[in-house]
Amino acid sequence: MMPKEKGFTLLEVLLATVILAGGLLIVLQAINRSIRGVALSRQYTIASLLAQQKLAELEAGLLSAGETEGDFGEEYPDYLWEISVMGRGELDVDLEEVTLVVSWAGRSLSVTTYQEPHQAETGL
Repeated sequence: MMPKEKGFTLLEVLLATVILAGGLLIVLQAINRSIRGVALSRQYTIASLLAQQKLAELEAGLLSAGETEGDFGEEYPDYLWEISVMGRGELDVDLEEVTLVVSWAGRSLSVTTYQEPHQAETGL
Protein backbone atom coordinates (compact mmCIF):
# COMPACT_ATOMS: atom_id res chain seq x y z
CA MET A 1 0.00 0.00 0.00
CA MET A 2 1.31 3.44 -0.97
CA PRO A 3 1.51 6.14 1.68
CA LYS A 4 -0.86 9.09 1.15
CA GLU A 5 1.07 12.26 0.28
CA LYS A 6 0.37 15.35 2.35
CA GLY A 7 -0.06 18.80 0.83
CA PHE A 8 -2.52 20.98 -1.04
CA THR A 9 -4.20 20.03 -4.26
CA LEU A 10 -4.17 22.36 -7.23
CA LEU A 11 -7.87 23.01 -6.74
CA GLU A 12 -7.33 24.15 -3.13
CA VAL A 13 -4.53 26.51 -4.18
CA LEU A 14 -6.67 28.03 -6.97
CA LEU A 15 -9.63 28.49 -4.65
CA ALA A 16 -7.44 30.21 -2.02
CA THR A 17 -5.99 32.49 -4.72
CA VAL A 18 -9.48 33.50 -5.94
CA ILE A 19 -10.63 34.26 -2.39
CA LEU A 20 -7.48 36.32 -1.71
CA ALA A 21 -7.86 38.26 -4.99
CA GLY A 22 -11.51 39.01 -4.20
CA GLY A 23 -10.58 40.29 -0.75
CA LEU A 24 -7.83 42.50 -2.14
CA LEU A 25 -10.21 43.93 -4.74
CA ILE A 26 -12.71 44.88 -2.03
CA VAL A 27 -9.98 46.53 0.06
CA LEU A 28 -8.65 48.50 -2.95
CA GLN A 29 -12.16 49.74 -3.82
CA ALA A 30 -12.66 50.90 -0.23
CA ILE A 31 -9.35 52.77 -0.30
CA ASN A 32 -10.25 54.40 -3.62
CA ARG A 33 -13.66 55.49 -2.32
CA SER A 34 -12.01 56.90 0.81
CA ILE A 35 -9.50 58.92 -1.23
CA ARG A 36 -12.30 60.38 -3.39
CA GLY A 37 -14.25 61.27 -0.24
CA VAL A 38 -11.26 63.06 1.28
CA ALA A 39 -10.73 65.04 -1.95
CA LEU A 40 -14.39 66.06 -2.10
CA SER A 41 -14.35 67.04 1.57
CA ARG A 42 -11.28 69.20 0.92
CA GLN A 43 -13.05 70.95 -1.98
CA TYR A 44 -16.12 71.71 0.15
CA THR A 45 -13.92 72.97 2.99
CA ILE A 46 -12.11 75.34 0.62
CA ALA A 47 -15.44 76.52 -0.83
CA SER A 48 -16.89 77.24 2.62
CA LEU A 49 -13.79 79.19 3.67
CA LEU A 50 -13.89 81.20 0.45
CA ALA A 51 -17.60 81.88 1.03
CA GLN A 52 -16.81 83.16 4.54
CA GLN A 53 -14.17 85.45 3.05
CA LYS A 54 -16.57 86.85 0.45
CA LEU A 55 -19.34 87.41 3.02
CA ALA A 56 -16.85 89.25 5.25
CA GLU A 57 -15.96 91.51 2.30
CA LEU A 58 -19.65 92.20 1.76
CA GLU A 59 -20.19 92.98 5.44
CA ALA A 60 -17.20 95.34 5.37
CA GLY A 61 -18.81 97.22 2.50
CA LEU A 62 -16.28 96.15 -0.13
CA LEU A 63 -19.04 94.74 -2.36
CA SER A 64 -22.16 96.60 -3.45
CA ALA A 65 -25.82 95.59 -3.52
CA GLY A 66 -27.16 93.87 -6.61
CA GLU A 67 -25.64 90.96 -8.46
CA THR A 68 -21.87 90.58 -8.58
CA GLU A 69 -19.65 87.72 -9.67
CA GLY A 70 -15.99 86.90 -10.05
CA ASP A 71 -13.26 84.44 -9.23
CA PHE A 72 -10.88 84.02 -6.32
CA GLY A 73 -7.73 84.93 -8.24
CA GLU A 74 -4.60 82.93 -8.96
CA GLU A 75 -4.66 81.15 -5.63
CA TYR A 76 -8.01 79.40 -6.35
CA PRO A 77 -8.51 79.64 -10.14
CA ASP A 78 -11.10 76.84 -10.30
CA TYR A 79 -13.47 78.50 -7.81
CA LEU A 80 -15.99 81.13 -8.93
CA TRP A 81 -18.42 83.20 -6.85
CA GLU A 82 -21.71 84.95 -7.44
CA ILE A 83 -23.49 87.19 -4.94
CA SER A 84 -27.05 88.43 -5.16
CA VAL A 85 -28.19 91.09 -2.68
CA MET A 86 -31.88 91.94 -2.55
CA GLY A 87 -32.36 95.44 -1.17
CA ARG A 88 -35.05 96.75 1.18
CA GLY A 89 -37.42 97.67 -1.62
CA GLU A 90 -37.61 94.04 -2.74
CA LEU A 91 -38.40 92.65 0.72
CA ASP A 92 -41.06 93.58 3.26
CA VAL A 93 -38.57 93.66 6.13
CA ASP A 94 -35.69 95.95 7.01
CA LEU A 95 -33.05 93.39 6.00
CA GLU A 96 -31.15 92.53 2.86
CA GLU A 97 -31.19 88.94 1.66
CA VAL A 98 -27.72 87.90 0.56
CA THR A 99 -27.26 84.74 -1.53
CA LEU A 100 -23.72 83.61 -2.27
CA VAL A 101 -22.90 80.72 -4.58
CA VAL A 102 -19.36 79.35 -4.79
CA SER A 103 -18.93 76.94 -7.70
CA TRP A 104 -16.13 74.69 -8.94
CA ALA A 105 -15.80 71.64 -11.23
CA GLY A 106 -19.54 71.16 -11.70
CA ARG A 107 -20.26 71.47 -7.97
CA SER A 108 -21.53 74.40 -5.97
CA LEU A 109 -22.05 75.60 -2.42
CA SER A 110 -24.87 78.05 -1.77
CA VAL A 111 -25.25 80.26 1.32
CA THR A 112 -28.18 82.56 2.09
CA THR A 113 -28.04 85.04 4.95
CA TYR A 114 -29.69 88.26 6.02
CA GLN A 115 -28.03 91.52 7.04
CA GLU A 116 -28.93 95.06 7.87
CA PRO A 117 -28.72 97.33 4.84
CA HIS A 118 -25.55 99.36 4.46
CA GLN A 119 -26.22 103.07 4.63
CA ALA A 120 -23.95 105.76 3.33
CA GLU A 121 -22.01 107.36 6.16
CA THR A 122 -22.47 111.07 6.55
CA GLY A 123 -19.92 113.34 8.11
CA LEU A 124 -20.95 115.96 10.66
